[in-house]
Amino acid sequence: MSEGTQRILGTITNARFLDIGSFRQVVGGTLEGKTFYSEPIEGIDGDIIKTKSGNYRYSRSIH
Repeated sequence: MSEGTQRILGTITNARFLDIGSFRQVVGGTLEGKTFYSEPIEGIDGDIIKTKSGNYRYSRSIH
């Protein structure tokens, strides 16, 4: 794709914000039948999501 071009992937379902503070948000959900996170995930332990920038807990659904 050329610079400035975006591709619309589809609708994220079952989306949730990860609780990472007021200045940054990571979204987790399902995209095209697969688990999707808006930031690379290094591991999952229960409801804790581990990323390079920290460990986050699922918080609330997006409506």
